[in-house]
Amino acid sequence: MYDGAASKATVGQVLARLPRIVRRIGHLAWSADRTATVAVVVLQLASAAMMAFGLMASVAVLRELFAEGPTPERVRAAIPQLLVVVGFLSARALLEAGVAVAQARVTPKIRTALECEFLTLTAHVRLEVVDDADWHDEAYRANDRGLFYARQIVGQVVSLAAALLGLVGTAGVLGVLHPALLPLLLLSVLPVGAAAVRTARARFHSFKRWNTLQRRVRVFSWLLLERDAAAELRSDTAQGALLKEHHRLTARIAEEDTRLGVSSAGLTLAGRAVGGIGTGITYTALGAMLVAGWLPLAAGAGAVLAIQAAQSTLTRLVDVSHMVYEHAMWVDDLLAFQERCRALQPRRSGLPAPETVKAITLNDVSFTYPGKETPALNGISMTLHAGQTVAFVGVNGSGKSTCARLLAGLYEPQDGGTVRWDGVDVLDLDAESLQARVGCVLQDGGTVRWDGVDVLDLDAESLQARVGCVLQDPVRFPFSALANLTVSRGTLTEADPQRALDAARASGAEQVIAGLPGRWEALLSKRFRGGQELSAGQWAKVAVARGLYKNAPVLLLDEPTASMDPRAEHAVYEAVLRDNPRPDQITVLISHRLASVVACDRIFVFDAGRITESGTHQELMGLDGEYASMFTLQAAGYRAEAEETA
Repeated sequence: MYDGAASKATVGQVLARLPRIVRRIGHLAWSADRTATVAVVVLQLASAAMMAFGLMASVAVLRELFAEGPTPERVRAAIPQLLVVVGFLSARALLEAGVAVAQARVTPKIRTALECEFLTLTAHVRLEVVDDADWHDEAYRANDRGLFYARQIVGQVVSLAAALLGLVGTAGVLGVLHPALLPLLLLSVLPVGAAAVRTARARFHSFKRWNTLQRRVRVFSWLLLERDAAAELRSDTAQGALLKEHHRLTARIAEEDTRLGVSSAGLTLAGRAVGGIGTGITYTALGAMLVAGWLPLAAGAGAVLAIQAAQSTLTRLVDVSHMVYEHAMWVDDLLAFQERCRALQPRRSGLPAPETVKAITLNDVSFTYPGKETPALNGISMTLHAGQTVAFVGVNGSGKSTCARLLAGLYEPQDGGTVRWDGVDVLDLDAESLQARVGCVLQDGGTVRWDGVDVLDLDAESLQARVGCVLQDPVRFPFSALANLTVSRGTLTEADPQRALDAARASGAEQVIAGLPGRWEALLSKRFRGGQELSAGQWAKVAVARGLYKNAPVLLLDEPTASMDPRAEHAVYEAVLRDNPRPDQITVLISHRLASVVACDRIFVFDAGRITESGTHQELMGLDGEYASMFTLQAAGYRAEAEETA
């Protein structure tokens, strides 16, 4: 996890880091809109120059007013300088408006670029990464804080530049009046800046400590608001339990926020107290300089204006530096997370996966989920041929779905580690000579091959594009009925009407769509106005149609009919597995309802991550093993139910 080393920085280190932060934000702005970025820089420089010139003109006005002679003459003499001040202030106002316009052009583009990159990276990380809770914590933090502050930091960097340039201008005026006035300014501002930096560090660490709790609170809030959970939430009267847990977590976060607020208030008070002492010392020194005759009265009055302007500008500089520093920590956190996601992307450098496949071979394949010690698959071997319909059966957690995801390229076989003899991997030694010495040979994580090509040599996303997956709990996309099919081909707008119609007919979704207002154009989400509601069984038909529309050489059906009624389930299996067999497609069916797998060409029985039996239905019944026991048990249940009904 990103350590947030910047959060331990001192004031000096913050100032040292600011140039790097500005360069990074400048690079983002330059990439987003070069013209607007140049406009911001040029107009901001001109605005700072107008501020400095205006202050110099103000000092000139005071010099005329404090000169010797009658008051009317002094006022008349000051009018030209006063008009110059007005001109500089008006020019500065116009320039700042120009800065705001240019900033308004570039900031949304930076926000869009960062957000698109964040979502692109997170949406494409390998599937096993999504099972990692630490990754989810980092993703939530990067999305909730990193992107939020990345959207703001451009404006803050512009404000930082404005304050810095303004300070240079006022410092130049003070230097002209008397160089001794410059170091006195720091006494009143630096203590406030130190307090602000300590507060920023505390706030950053506080959120990192409570990041997981914040994400849990968000989940509970969503459950209490989510439409899909509303019915069960009320039928179980579970609102109280969720609200109680939500209150417990938010109370802990509130306590932390209170502690942080009290601590910040104390630090701010201490910084302002010390800064007030510094301000007193500054004005005392100025008075002494006037008494000693080091400064004339007119110059002294001008110095007061310059000191006030410089203090205001320097305070603004410290405040903005503190905000840029704090928010830059979150942006660094976001960029570090994105860098990690880049290392977790699927392979994109391999060969493209073939358009068709004749055989897929798994050889001694193993896979263990992150954080688990027991492998989900342990030494699985099988060969699937085009034109075959195979079934994976077994109890929950036996490895069926994991094996299917390996076939689909969503997971990859894992290396089983190495054993070395005198520094040489045993897998590089002659197997027979090694076996003669130890009596066994170690294997690695196994291989999955498409027509003899290891999937690790193929482009991962092109491989996934060759597999149509239909899962038990399909995603209910808030798209039109047609787009819910075409999304499997990576598009929402381009459709093959005949293919969509054929897929809908085969899955039974045609009747579902025909009953919708607007038919194929109907929006399938009640979250939006005019959206339509589908039952779980109807969504299952749409999901099967989506898998068929993809027209992939491999079709995986992972309990897709679990929510369908028996007649609809029978119709789907008749259409997909029997009526429209494709000689160039491998179809894999995962089901707990064994009556649906009887006609499959081959059935694999999984148990504890291993294949314990395989064969046709007749062959497995003849073995009188686990499959025969499960089938007989289910058949007996159906017979008993039929007898009770009769």
